[in-house]
Amino acid sequence: MRKSVVVGMILVLAAALVSSCSKKADAGTAGKEISVFTWGFPAEKLAREEQVRRYVELNPDVKINLEVSPDYDRKLAAMLASGDGPDVFETSDDWFHLYNKELADLRPFIERDRVDLSIYYERSLSGFRLPDGKIESLPIGLCPFALAVNKDIFAQAGITIPQGPWTWDELIQAAQAVTKGSGADKVYGLTDHWVWQQILPFYFGGGYYNKDYTQLALDTPESIKGVQFFADLMYKYKIMPTYEESSGLLAEQRFFGGKSALIPINLWDIYNFAQNIGNSFDWDLAMMPTMKESGLTPVWSIVEGYGIYEGSKNKDTAWGFIKWATTDSESLTLASVAAIPPTHDAASIFTAYDFGAPLNLQVFIDTIPHAILSIPGGPFAQVNDTINEYWDTLKKGEGAADVTAGVNEITARARPILRSLGIN
Repeated sequence: MRKSVVVGMILVLAAALVSSCSKKADAGTAGKEISVFTWGFPAEKLAREEQVRRYVELNPDVKINLEVSPDYDRKLAAMLASGDGPDVFETSDDWFHLYNKELADLRPFIERDRVDLSIYYERSLSGFRLPDGKIESLPIGLCPFALAVNKDIFAQAGITIPQGPWTWDELIQAAQAVTKGSGADKVYGLTDHWVWQQILPFYFGGGYYNKDYTQLALDTPESIKGVQFFADLMYKYKIMPTYEESSGLLAEQRFFGGKSALIPINLWDIYNFAQNIGNSFDWDLAMMPTMKESGLTPVWSIVEGYGIYEGSKNKDTAWGFIKWATTDSESLTLASVAAIPPTHDAASIFTAYDFGAPLNLQVFIDTIPHAILSIPGGPFAQVNDTINEYWDTLKKGEGAADVTAGVNEITARARPILRSLGIN
């Protein structure tokens, strides 16, 4: 992992913010050793390492063996299948309770220690609570998207991107004004990004599944409108590169190189963006746009959490770490380099961060009411893989003028796969 002045500023500020509110975790954890297994981009890795470092400082009799793996899904599945899972492992609400049987119910610990769950945003906790009331994880952070803006590109065209709400009509007009050039030198107003296909079917009131995820809904009229809009961004409005135009250059690299003016960005990306952009151009954050026709602003977001392995022999020690990591203001501040704190005081903790650029971090807080869970992961992966085959053909222009037939065909193919999974 590369380190920079930005990282130093983050850690210094985090320490300053929380030095007065540190508190020792439960004495009952003394003399225990646990394993903690997580995933992480550079910012997430930094957050997890700093949380563990500080917890052990506060509890010197506790030993934590932390592993932050780039091959998380495969390794975790193998560990759980072998019956030798980590005491604590990171979870995500888009797993749709994939590891329900392997995760311990946290309610006895919560009730014993009288943890006040009202501190969390409802969106933070809802994805970890099962219909029978079981709580399989507590949230570490919210991860919604905003837009990163190359202010220099727009300034040259005399355009200022609003920091508050704006519409897709306004975005398209601004993006068309700065889309210019040809070949390798072409600058696009909007960058291609995987999150567009995740959220655009929701913009007209549609989606991928019905509310209880028992049926596919991609072929509803509302969803088809969203898919058509995705195609139109490339082939009608021409503000986003097609498959052919984008091949060979990753979305982030296009933005870093000044070849696109707008790109979706998650909080976990800011650390990486700050390092790569440096002083090469002036940039900021903006809200995801609203669809004027529907009034909707759906924003992709997952919630990351920590759960206890059901087979752990050190559940009390694991719980002591999880309780501190997910409720203590010092821990949440350290984790804010990678995710919005999942608690109602998120704004006071999070927006004070200095990432090395004067960024409008408030847009992430303003986005929370619009956060949705689009395509669930976990057991739905087989369905999603089939649907993604269609997106790949659409990016190449196949059926882009009218997506109806293509959407109907891929939904018909995916529907029996969903039924065969027997998830619900």
